[in-house]
Amino acid sequence: MPRDQTGHTELKLELKRRWARILFYVIVACGIGGVLAIVLNVPMLFGALIIVRRANDYASLSNTA
Repeated sequence: MPRDQTGHTELKLELKRRWARILFYVIVACGIGGVLAIVLNVPMLFGALIIVRRANDYASLSNTA
């Protein structure tokens, strides 16, 4: 089998390239998933904050009556 300057065969180099490509796609997918999780959770957190504030307002109104 022919080898390059580093002593690797063409098959080994192809396998390394393939695994590097797979790892790259996994990292990119995790990054996109993480950004989506943050972006999609921000409105939910604001909604929960509004609900808690309204509940506190109603509780304070019922305490004064």
